[in-house]
Amino acid sequence: MRLGRHEVVLEPRPAPPAGYAVLTAAVAILAALALASALFLSADASPAAAYRAIFSYAFLNPHGLAATVQRSIYLLFCTYAFLVPFRAGLWNI
Repeated sequence: MRLGRHEVVLEPRPAPPAGYAVLTAAVAILAALALASALFLSADASPAAAYRAIFSYAFLNPHGLAATVQRSIYLLFCTYAFLVPFRAGLWNI
């Protein structure tokens, strides 16, 4: 396809390595935990005690797991509201 004086060639995007998605997710989780730990330390709270309280409520409490799933559904819907148009190329910032 020609665009003015330039020739435009569409080529398929090379697939990333198999472990790239796993490595990216692990780094993102570790970075988020480190940032939250910095916030806990700035509030003079122990990060280990804070994470223990957060995870024990979210996963060990009988009603905590249901509340965690219920609250995460809203976040997933908000994510899909932006993800679907973005993947379709219908985004505008």
